Amino acid sequence: WQAFWEGGTLTLNYRIGSNLASITVDCSSSVPTPNINLLTASDNCSAIVTHVSDVISNQTNASNYLITRTYKATDPSGNFATATQTIRVVDNQAPTITCPANVSVALNSAGSQVNISATIINNQVVISSSTIAQTAQSGFLSPQNDPSKPLSGSCNCPPGHAVVGYEGKVGEIVDQFRLICAPINSDGSPGASATTSCFNGGTGGRLVGPFTAPASSWMVGFRIGDMIGYYNRSGTLSSIEGYSQTYTDVINGSSNRFLNTKMNGGLQSQRTSVYYAPSGSVITGMNYYIDPVAGGPFSSTVQFKYQPLVAAQELASFAVTDNCTGNLNVNLVGNTTFTCANVGSNPLTIRVTDANGNVSTCTTVVNVTDNNSNCTANSILTSEDPANVPFVETRVQKSKIYPNPSFGVIKVVTSNEIEANTNIMVFDVVGKVQVKEKFRLLSNKMFEMDVSNYPTGMYFIKINSKKGVETIKFIRQ
Repeated sequence: WQAFWEGGTLTLNYRIGSNLASITVDCSSSVPTPNINLLTASDNCSAIVTHVSDVISNQTNASNYLITRTYKATDPSGNFATATQTIRVVDNQAPTITCPANVSVALNSAGSQVNISATIINNQVVISSSTIAQTAQSGFLSPQNDPSKPLSGSCNCPPGHAVVGYEGKVGEIVDQFRLICAPINSDGSPGASATTSCFNGGTGGRLVGPFTAPASSWMVGFRIGDMIGYYNRSGTLSSIEGYSQTYTDVINGSSNRFLNTKMNGGLQSQRTSVYYAPSGSVITGMNYYIDPVAGGPFSSTVQFKYQPLVAAQELASFAVTDNCTGNLNVNLVGNTTFTCANVGSNPLTIRVTDANGNVSTCTTVVNVTDNNSNCTANSILTSEDPANVPFVETRVQKSKIYPNPSFGVIKVVTSNEIEANTNIMVFDVVGKVQVKEKFRLLSNKMFEMDVSNYPTGMYFIKINSKKGVETIKFIRQ
């Protein structure tokens, strides 16, 4: 590069052996720092080389852009020459991951649905589960005020929500009130958004509240005041005291015994006992009775509902690495919500994407079990000794097994209905029968069995019915 002016020439030369031609690197961290020693300036007078700028263009993300680097040589008279270098940053290398062999999920009494999710923490993909109840409650507290009155209505939080507060309409008494609900986060804490249940009484009174639990807390109990003799009625709701507990204390099973807030009617009431949800549980709804007395209607007897609070549980974790630093995103491809219908093996793909869109995937199996027999009990079939099985001619296989190969629970879909006289047996490659293996009937054409205790190798399932015999091969990994 040369600059011309009266009295001399300023030349900026690449130094022999340097690499100032266009270069390509894979990450921002690999971009070399500016180095003026890679250049020399020749001039009839002395000249100084400086780095002027790095200009970024054509950027699509943190690992895909172009740098135009400019150097400048200036002599004492202000004459100068410039040179540029192009540096392209492009990451074409996908992250490296290795899936766990399998992930176990247990359905339990805390709810009939388990959701799983994944996140990346300290270069580890962490797969966690959270249990969300599909109904608004799993238990009921005793009715408060007059238990002899019939419960006539229900106001509940949506599924997956619990109570964080309440508000009501108040005159001489508490004419009615409703619950304030928040979603249950995967760690058991209250979500940021809030929704309200229906009101449980009449239309009178002025709106007061809301009364909410402290941050990170759930409502775990209530005291209902009874204005005895109001309109010659018993069980008149005249005050509400709510009790709360932090979500961590609830999860840890601490006793629910902390006073939160109180909402009063205008008349002095007779205080009743506090009714708490069991340890580990939170309030999720209420049943109620509306008194139709003249001057009403107004709320009366209340029965609160509760459910256990379950935090996220880590199911598995594995390392993830990438050639470039920066954000990695993980997604689960496949079913991530498991109920009784999913008991058994469920394939799941884990997908990790880097900032430049490079993707790595691996596949695992989610083994869902029903630990507390909350799922509808299914019939159990037991394989028979071959001496007792009236075999007929084997026909072409139409049944299917999945997953195959497998190292856990397999599902078998048959072409014919499984009836009371259907016999099912498992053989190994030398003809030895696996006697008295248990099969769980899922439908009239589907059953499952656990092969996790089998030695690795090839096996055959023989299904013998009045319509013939089918033999199906599977591999225990």
